[in-house]
Amino acid sequence: YFKGADYLNALTAFEQIITGFKLTEPYEHALYLCAFCQYKLARFKNAASYGEKYLKEFPNSKYSVNALSLVGESYFNLAQDYEAAYYLMKYYAQSEDSTGRQKAFERTLEILPGLSLAALDKLHRIFMAEDIDEHILYHLAQLEAKQGKKDEAERDFNLLLRRFPDTKYLYEADEYKRFLSLGQATGRAGILLPLTGKFSDIGENML
Repeated sequence: YFKGADYLNALTAFEQIITGFKLTEPYEHALYLCAFCQYKLARFKNAASYGEKYLKEFPNSKYSVNALSLVGESYFNLAQDYEAAYYLMKYYAQSEDSTGRQKAFERTLEILPGLSLAALDKLHRIFMAEDIDEHILYHLAQLEAKQGKKDEAERDFNLLLRRFPDTKYLYEADEYKRFLSLGQATGRAGILLPLTGKFSDIGENML
């Protein structure tokens, strides 16, 4: 059934194996393929559930990296953005498939701007040792700046520039840092001095 892309009948057969042969080698394969069939049938909630169960029970399986992608894509289709980002980033960090990694990366960049401050901060703490943290940090600091959390934003912009000196966000980070420091550096204001014409004496005196 599975090889013939008859995923509905394949799913029925795999579920029988899961029920009758728990903790055997066929059970491991059936559980993963169950998640795959659910995804192919666009039952994304079930696919994510089976996939997470598989990752919990078989974290070191040869299918575990692919399961990360399957769960991430399922949550992406469900518009559960934090969960999608979490699993897609884990897949990106662990996979050696360049095509799959690129897709996960693009999905992640699509998701990050819409995440909450709490979600971005949580992802930053989880993935701070990974290169993907460059993008998390930028969106985290940007959102902190927009919400008026100036100290936190400046801290995270500085961290971004220190850890990723060649970041693609260099210009944007500098612009945000200048915005955050407006009116704080010196407290001074500037005026135009008339050095010619009717009021030149005022300008000369002030100069």
